[in-house]
Amino acid sequence: MANPSGVLPEDKNWYDTGCSIAPACLACPLHRCRYEMPAKVAGMLARLPQILELQEQGLTQREIGERLGVSRRGVQRSLSAARR
Repeated sequence: MANPSGVLPEDKNWYDTGCSIAPACLACPLHRCRYEMPAKVAGMLARLPQILELQEQGLTQREIGERLGVSRRGVQRSLSAARR
């Protein structure tokens, strides 16, 4: 049965399992949940951990894009969305 109010029932146990951005919702660095964002923005943020790791390894945005199968501009958009 759907919950039209959007409020979680108090008689259920809910676990904060997080997502690909953070291990727990309460530890998430984002101001807005990735599941509340448009799918395009959420997809960009899902790639962010990989982008940051490759950036730390010294790869350029073009090289990162080639590795992940996105454009250089896609890498820039992911980094920009994370800053917002």
